Amino acid sequence: MRTLIIVLLVLLAGYLLAADPSLAPHRSYGVWHAGHIGGGGFLQQVVFAPSDPQRLYLSSDVGGCWRSDDGGATWHMLHGALPAEGSSYSIRGIVVDPRDADTVLIAADSGVWRSSDAGRSWQRSLAARWHGNGDYRGDGRILVIDHADPDTIFAAAIASGVHISHDGGKTWTPSGAEGLFPIDLHQDVGNPRRWWLAAGRAKTWIDGQERELPGGFFRSEDGGASWQKISDYPIGELIQRPADPTSLIARAMNDDDRVVRSLDGGQSWQRFDAGLHPFTGDVRRDGSYGALTTGPDFVLLGGNGGSFYRLDDGTDVWRKIEWKKEDIHEGDWWGALSRPTHWHFGSALCWMAVDPRDPEHWAFTDWYALYQSRSAGTSWELTIDGIEMTVVHTVVQDPANPQQVLTGVADVGYFRSADAGSTYEQNERGISNNVKHISICAGQPQRAYAVGPQRWEWHANQVFRSEDGGQTWMRPAMRGLGDMENKRCNTVVVHPVNPDECYLVLNGRIEPGGGGVWRSVDAGESWTWIGEGLPAMDHCFRSDIWVAGPEVAISSDGTLVAGSDDRGRLFRRGPGDAAWQEISFTGQAGGVNAVVADGHTAGRFWLCRKDGGAWRSDDGGVTWIRRSDQDAWSLAIDVADPQRVVFNGGAGIFLSRDGGDTWVVLAGQLPYRHLRNVVAFAGARIIVGTGGNGLFWSAVADAPPASSAQASGAAIEVALAAAGVAESLLVNGDMERGEATPSGWTMSGELPAGVRLSSDHSVAHGGDASLHLALDQDDAVFVQQRLVHAPDGRLALSAAVRVQGAVRVRLPVQIFDAGWAQIGWQEWGSVTAADDWQVLSGEVAIPPGAVHIMVGVLTEGRGQVWLDDISAEDPAGVVAQQDVPLMPVYISAGR
Repeated sequence: MRTLIIVLLVLLAGYLLAADPSLAPHRSYGVWHAGHIGGGGFLQQVVFAPSDPQRLYLSSDVGGCWRSDDGGATWHMLHGALPAEGSSYSIRGIVVDPRDADTVLIAADSGVWRSSDAGRSWQRSLAARWHGNGDYRGDGRILVIDHADPDTIFAAAIASGVHISHDGGKTWTPSGAEGLFPIDLHQDVGNPRRWWLAAGRAKTWIDGQERELPGGFFRSEDGGASWQKISDYPIGELIQRPADPTSLIARAMNDDDRVVRSLDGGQSWQRFDAGLHPFTGDVRRDGSYGALTTGPDFVLLGGNGGSFYRLDDGTDVWRKIEWKKEDIHEGDWWGALSRPTHWHFGSALCWMAVDPRDPEHWAFTDWYALYQSRSAGTSWELTIDGIEMTVVHTVVQDPANPQQVLTGVADVGYFRSADAGSTYEQNERGISNNVKHISICAGQPQRAYAVGPQRWEWHANQVFRSEDGGQTWMRPAMRGLGDMENKRCNTVVVHPVNPDECYLVLNGRIEPGGGGVWRSVDAGESWTWIGEGLPAMDHCFRSDIWVAGPEVAISSDGTLVAGSDDRGRLFRRGPGDAAWQEISFTGQAGGVNAVVADGHTAGRFWLCRKDGGAWRSDDGGVTWIRRSDQDAWSLAIDVADPQRVVFNGGAGIFLSRDGGDTWVVLAGQLPYRHLRNVVAFAGARIIVGTGGNGLFWSAVADAPPASSAQASGAAIEVALAAAGVAESLLVNGDMERGEATPSGWTMSGELPAGVRLSSDHSVAHGGDASLHLALDQDDAVFVQQRLVHAPDGRLALSAAVRVQGAVRVRLPVQIFDAGWAQIGWQEWGSVTAADDWQVLSGEVAIPPGAVHIMVGVLTEGRGQVWLDDISAEDPAGVVAQQDVPLMPVYISAGR
């Protein structure tokens, strides 16, 4: 009987996985499960682990990194153990220790991170800069392991130059080549002391200033101790011929993507393209080349359009590898060659790799996918199960079928899920890519509207309409809007009852015929400007497709509410009003990132202030009550249950089962934790659309019940950690979040009249912004943040401070017990006026009983103070493993 039960359980498990592929172990992350879109984005480096034939690693431009333990058949995301910030998900380089497949290093925009447990936990070992989603991101290697000494690793960073580690990436020493934008770093296979470095011409922001960095080709003959420029030739990627290391072969970064060779160590270059297809001007077709690599006795060149060339020892003529369409195995993928739409296979080929154990086993990456060949390139198989690399703009629940969701995705367009977010089907019938926003009429759900680009671009300037619930789309005439070529419209909403009445938000200066809110009463065929009462100003509504959420909402009684993200202003227009009225939010900072109408209750609206919480109005937008103090970026109400509300707070997903009176955080183990994430309900599930990993779902039943012990939302003024111990116990220590003021940082007490707190986007220490205090009178000012939790024993701190004027700056730690009685005050640093940044570090003891810890900057006097790159860490500096469970934290509404 026991055997029979086991067999039945195995069969049942197989059935469930077949019915819901998102439940597969490699797609599960605690209570979160990755839905299946497949591909998208830009997959970059794929690396075979020399010591384990089944282990591969993969990196991407905005989607983080993955690991495969079964030869690439399935993949699991690893970046959930990295800090919850976009810079951790843009990865420019990846290397794996040739002796140990569990030891891996990545070069992310936030620095070099090292893992000794296959990506389950990470330690940052080098603070340096890369642009994983910038110029040259698909070219060459910037992390390289010394083939003569695997404990020696080179990292070539933007501006700060080459760094060398002699202990497997645990510590680093700078070694010159500063002021460059590295593209490729290569070690001579015959002389381990010789290195080459290719740098590209680029403009980039460094220490708050835009700088133009020169290009060039450099060489070191002393193991990286010094570097000499030997050529101005624009090299993008370099290899050496296996049989003749004196022959250098490179992809040139010039107008015709030519392949070149040097026989004098890189000082001069000649064309080396015998047998190659000539450049046609089309960078998506043969003749344009994207990757170079070597096998034991050959060189491989990967070209766009799925063209592959091989150069064998003993010949100087490239041989094209022929393949047939029927030998490209892609299953039912939306981008397969068998689909009569766009050519995807190798259309933007980025990287090629040869298995060190099998010279016929190859892999390549491109914009949309990862392919592997075990026949030396004559046949290929798509291997992206678990790789979700799509940027989601919007996700909307279908009011006619609460199990169904419609979603707009960057680059690859529009998808529908009929199974509550487990799988998604691409639908290109009548609609374009970069679908920014979708709105469905609750009274007639067959009618839906969307906005996206007129063609295949990265902006929204076209309205789309569906008459069949999003199965097919058409383009209304859009009369009255004028030429939309240079206009942007990121929001379209339909009246909840009248399917022909819809509203559109245009960017640009608010004026008749220009920017503002427009109305159509004939299903988008013609439009009328209704911006009366809105202030005549520029940059009220966004032109950027990547940032703002819905900027206007309409209730069933006809009331309209509009919000400005850039200006942090809010407006309403009643059903009988002739003009808009501004709603005051005195004392509340932060842009209005999203406005949402509650379809269950006329006159009820929600808004998200990304630096000021989630708010609700029950009187048509006249008055507002803050329902949560957590920063809020996107919000949704369940069409099937008016009491269920969910919002993304950046540090977690927050769920309410009682209309916003109480909240529980579902941060769990969601791998992609970002402010850009959008949310929706689907049946008994919560859907999260991410800024780089497609969509996840979690069962509402997996959230702890709201009847458990609760804590005051007004007392919780800091975002929550996603799992275990964060890399820093502070949120937004680099001050990059927040337009007007740095997110997460608040004043202790009232802001004095002569004191101004703001984000300074022109002065920064390590990034693009800093916290700025302008002090016009001699008040004592304490700007602070509460730590995510109290560390045990000691607290390590560091910060960069800049001071002008007669100001004394002290860096205190204020410590309270569970009842908010102060039990400690320790100062770990102080600064007086200085012309430049001063970097301080120190440790303080945390007494027993500490629960609430405030860290910040205390100023006395007149002048200016800048604070940046502040961190508060456990002295061990370890990021917790992703599978450490999170204890639920409950939050009630701040009133």
